[in-house]
Amino acid sequence: ILRFPDTFSRSADFPEIQESVSRILDVASEVESASPLSKRLLLPLFMAGADSLIPHQRHYVLMRIREIQDRTGFLTTAPSLLKQVWEARAVQDKKDRSNIPWMEFVSASTTEVEQLLLMNIYQTCSKHLAQQVSNTIVFDLLSKADTASMTI
Repeated sequence: ILRFPDTFSRSADFPEIQESVSRILDVASEVESASPLSKRLLLPLFMAGADSLIPHQRHYVLMRIREIQDRTGFLTTAPSLLKQVWEARAVQDKKDRSNIPWMEFVSASTTEVEQLLLMNIYQTCSKHLAQQVSNTIVFDLLSKADTASMTI
């Protein structure tokens, strides 16, 4: 569920958003907890959970995230972020059709968030994929640094 270009434009109850939530959770349910692939469900589960409106979907998301944490030892703030989003939606005015994006509840600076995301990538992806992503990010950062130094 990628909300591009405006994360505020569509509320979670839009049919396309809810269809995406259902599809992601349906596919996730086909991956057994004991499967080595289950740890790679963290991001899709989180994204679907952030837009889930149905209590049993939310319970399922939290259950699967906790299973991933138990199996991998990887601790994540995903459950607390999801609960904050859900609580904000519960008190949102029913006439307000704007989205409540999960990014609003991340209190770390952009640099810290990027570091956490990189750590997630390294811990949940294969070494090969993580190296490719890291190289791309490093290249992007170096390109930005070169551009910045040229303008000084």
